[in-house]
Amino acid sequence: MEETTAIEQKLIEKPQEVSQHAHRFYFLFVFSLLCFNQVLFWITFSPISEHTSDYFSIPSSQVELLLNYGPIFYFVAIPFVMVLSDQRNGGGLRICVVSAAVLQGICVVLRVICVETRKQHEYVWLVHIAQIANGASGPLVLATPAQMAETWFAGKERTIAACLAIASSSIGAAVGYLLGPHLVTSTSSLPNLLYTHLAVGIVALVLAVIYFPNRPNDVGIITPSISSDYPMRSGKRPRAFSSEPVRIFVGGIRKSLHHPQFLILACSGGLINGVYIAYLGLLVEILRPKGFTDTQAGWVSFSATVGGIIGTISVGFISSRWFAGRYQQLLIAMLCGATASVLLVTLSLPSILWHSDSYSPLPTTLGVLFGAFVFSGYCIGSTLPLCFELVVEMTYNIIPEGTAGAILTTFLSLGSALFLIIPPSISVAMNVVMLFCLLASIAAIATVRVRYRRFETTVGSC
Repeated sequence: MEETTAIEQKLIEKPQEVSQHAHRFYFLFVFSLLCFNQVLFWITFSPISEHTSDYFSIPSSQVELLLNYGPIFYFVAIPFVMVLSDQRNGGGLRICVVSAAVLQGICVVLRVICVETRKQHEYVWLVHIAQIANGASGPLVLATPAQMAETWFAGKERTIAACLAIASSSIGAAVGYLLGPHLVTSTSSLPNLLYTHLAVGIVALVLAVIYFPNRPNDVGIITPSISSDYPMRSGKRPRAFSSEPVRIFVGGIRKSLHHPQFLILACSGGLINGVYIAYLGLLVEILRPKGFTDTQAGWVSFSATVGGIIGTISVGFISSRWFAGRYQQLLIAMLCGATASVLLVTLSLPSILWHSDSYSPLPTTLGVLFGAFVFSGYCIGSTLPLCFELVVEMTYNIIPEGTAGAILTTFLSLGSALFLIIPPSISVAMNVVMLFCLLASIAAIATVRVRYRRFETTVGSC
């Protein structure tokens, strides 16, 4: 591990806690709304793929491409997020939040412009640009919930705030899968959905631009992270268009590569969440051999998403109250619970382990599937905020929170992308692959030696 600079070492020796800011819940609401909107806009056309294909006169492959822009341009935008989120080069939360709001605003406006031309089949390229813009906004908010909580919240509120922000993206997915089919009952009614998205997108843009400070600006209120303190304590404002952003970005990556424990945790936690997201997207194909309809598969997927939302929110209260300084044990316990649920599903459905396309060792009932997926969703939903907290704890005052979160969510997007390219024809293998990924993650995370640097600093300064 590289030695910290003299300024960084000084900050480590004199930690200071975040003071509670009166408007912190407003900032949490705006940040969560942007996370909600990003996923809501991302999956716009997937639940209504047939109507989308007819309305824009495009093949189903283009409808799938509109969804795939999300993970594709997530990877493209990640390096910029690592730079923009670090206040040492003049960036910070405000730049990330406003940039995300502007990109999402561009997305909803371009889609409505395409509709208003009345020649949507000729101007469908505007919809492609819109989805690319929304995809690029993803890491600006989805990779920085830990940094948002670190900046505006203190003590036990910090973990809960991060969990609420993370849960908002899952809520966006759940609402999107219900809102689309509800508003778009025919091909001609598709614009109704786009106008609704325009309204919520503009509201988020206005709120973010009007009031979202970079950091607490009251006298004596500072954040404990090096990435926030450096410009203030050095007495120098970063120069625009300097080489500092590149140096910080490369430095953060280099430090992470020299921290194998961090890489193991980020890779395992990120991949398992990404794989599970894509796994739910393949449930129609997975459940079809047992005679379940697409509607039933959709409700099973929705129930798992709701379970994940509950898990993401509740784990914030559980971890801050009973597992402070012991997040790793709670994370492994949740992964074991998810493994048990997926094992039950594997034994209840056709699989490459059995010698028949319709055989399963256990009887298959819709009630069992609902219960298993709700519980697995709860457990997997709990793991992402725990992974965020663990990577921040392990790299506190070593790697900026934005960089740590960006690396974690990059692995998440990688897991989703890898699963999305799997042909539906081999869906019988998905349960086994999911089970193997869970077991591998448990084994990997169990070997990680976690040092709770932020927890030790907070306790030591009390």
